[in-house]
Amino acid sequence: MRVKYISFAVCILSLLLLAGSASSAGAIPAEQWNRTFGNIEFDCANSVMQTQDGGYILAGETVVNYDEANADALLMKLNPDGIEEWSRTFGGPAYDCAYSVQQTADGGYVLAGYLEKGEEIDSKDPDSREPDAWLIKTDSNGTEEWNFTFGGNKTDLIFSVEKAIDGGYLLAGHTESFGAGASDAWLIKTDSNGTEQWNKTFGGMNEDYASSVNQSKDGGYVISGFTNSSAGENEAWLIKTDSNGTEEWSKTFGGESYDYAYSVQELEDGGYILAGTTESFGAGRTDGWMIKTDSNGTEQWNKTFGGPYTDNFYSVRKTTDKGFLLAGITQPSSDYNDIQAWLMKTDSDGQKEWEMNFGGQDDDSAAFAQETREGEYILAGRTSSYGMVSDVWLIKVGSEKRYDS
Repeated sequence: MRVKYISFAVCILSLLLLAGSASSAGAIPAEQWNRTFGNIEFDCANSVMQTQDGGYILAGETVVNYDEANADALLMKLNPDGIEEWSRTFGGPAYDCAYSVQQTADGGYVLAGYLEKGEEIDSKDPDSREPDAWLIKTDSNGTEEWNFTFGGNKTDLIFSVEKAIDGGYLLAGHTESFGAGASDAWLIKTDSNGTEQWNKTFGGMNEDYASSVNQSKDGGYVISGFTNSSAGENEAWLIKTDSNGTEEWSKTFGGESYDYAYSVQELEDGGYILAGTTESFGAGRTDGWMIKTDSNGTEQWNKTFGGPYTDNFYSVRKTTDKGFLLAGITQPSSDYNDIQAWLMKTDSDGQKEWEMNFGGQDDDSAAFAQETREGEYILAGRTSSYGMVSDVWLIKVGSEKRYDS
């Protein structure tokens, strides 16, 4: 059970030495700086957002005691140069993690993930401590204002939190406690104080996950994920609901092998862009995968990227030029330990403009990237090549416009 939810998040991440390549469509931007943060155990960042003051907020996890399987959710605030201003940890005596963070209108932060609990809370056996979905609200200094857990007697997780237009919050994840199958995709709506208003499950008799949620222009919600309850082995999944979380339609994408969608955004034309990984298509063991749909979820195009080994996208974000920014991992060689953070920019049709790799001799990855208000790029993840066992990793990349001749 631990393998399932830790490997999905992968605490998904890392980044550093530039080893970029690009198509002729655009110049490669340059790394401006990178920062590592951590202790002697495992640390990672799963999400990064630019804050109202031009700095950055990171959410992730930090291991307190590896032997006791004890970790805390991590919230870290950095200034515009990537210098730490403060960090806060949240959790109990077990393994707790934050996967997603947003800044709130009052200048505070909301982060979501999971909090382990169980009757055998002191046991070293991870499977004895079933996690609950977890939502935490802090003030602008990271001081907790409130927190809520959601779930039943089995594993319940949140991978994504988004602000709703009414001031509440949308949570997307995975539940084994509720629903029809072994596990179901899960959508929770709360008010601005974190009190649950409703929750919905989606899926069949097998394992189904929701990885990302966005509010759509019509007031409903769009969810990405993956399902093992459809015709394929494991298919990428797109779900559209109304404002009450009632399913309007769902679409699956994939082939005969394992395919996943980890991130979704609604586009100006009413369609959707998804990013993930595919074993069914492409050139390698797995390839980074983009899918563009219309407003009804009908596929308009899909693109695969990567070499002969392992390549995955974990996030996609729109850019101001109507293109897309993707972050994930790439394996440049046959060495399974040679995993590097991966950043790619495409145009609006999914044509690659440039890509950059970051990493050393060990396992490094990027979980999330976004364009800043200055037109530059920020990436967050983890690195095992630099720092200690695994460190939080933040990289700032300049705008390609600054380097065009």
